[in-house]
Amino acid sequence: MIPQFLTGSPGLVDDGNRYWVDTDAPGFEQEMAAFYEDFMQVEEDPGLVSFGSSSFGGVSREMVSDAVAEVIASINTTGGLAGVYICANGDWGPDLSSAADIISFDAYFYFANFILYKDQLVSFLNRDGILAWGIVPTGDPLVVAKESVTSLFTKWQKQLALLTTFGFSEKQLMSQTLIAPSCGTGSLTRELAQKVLVMTAELAQ
Repeated sequence: MIPQFLTGSPGLVDDGNRYWVDTDAPGFEQEMAAFYEDFMQVEEDPGLVSFGSSSFGGVSREMVSDAVAEVIASINTTGGLAGVYICANGDWGPDLSSAADIISFDAYFYFANFILYKDQLVSFLNRDGILAWGIVPTGDPLVVAKESVTSLFTKWQKQLALLTTFGFSEKQLMSQTLIAPSCGTGSLTRELAQKVLVMTAELAQ
């Protein structure tokens, strides 16, 4: 991050080696609402990746739904858009049925799994929910290296066409679309991480 562009940014932390934003800082949402006219906060929901596994045997669907709802309500109360994100496969039912404004998902690897939740997905889109398509891969360096803007655009177009069979026009879906990386880039080299960001920006145009 470049500090001169972030002066006064809510949650900004300078630890001497780098600048980063502490979204868990007290009053972060309120400061964001005051600092920006509009803001979006996306919460990662790792519990849904492991939901149903033996290691999460004591976690019920209701517990997951209640936790997600509490975070979303907190963000919405301060005027922000609330998003939920899973970087792997999981039970998308609770999040699609929640009050989330944005659902961010790994469209590169898990699109076929995601659209299995057809009824919840249709309801989400009918209430003007926004899909953040994680169409730009990040997990496997070899996959990142081989992909291009052209190949990813072709892949996304096929997914978009499939989603139109759920009763939506391409125009409507595109108006409710964000383009995103499928997950974080921390495990990639600087060069590949930069490639991910460049491809994401070019695809979004």
